[in-house]
Amino acid sequence: MVAPEDVEDLIMPKIDQIDRRLGPLVEEFKDLVYPANYNPESKPAAKRKTADTGGGAEKKPKVEVPEDELRAHVQNGTWES
Repeated sequence: MVAPEDVEDLIMPKIDQIDRRLGPLVEEFKDLVYPANYNPESKPAAKRKTADTGGGAEKKPKVEVPEDELRAHVQNGTWES
C-alpha cells in the first residue's frame, strides 16, 4: 500500500503568520470595540417586555384602500397624504 503525498493546503489561512504580523493590534482593537466583560461564547440576553410599557409599541392598524380609490389618488397625485 502506498501512502498519499503530503499536500500543502493553500485554502486555509496562515494563522501563525497573521498572528506574528498583527501582534498586539488585535487585542488593542478588541479592547476598543468590545466592553470589558464581553464574552463571545455566551448567548445574548433575551429581550423582555417591561410591565411599564404595556407590552411594547402598538402596531398600526392595517388600512385597506379599494383599488379604484387607489387609482384616483395616484392619478391626482394625492396618494402620499
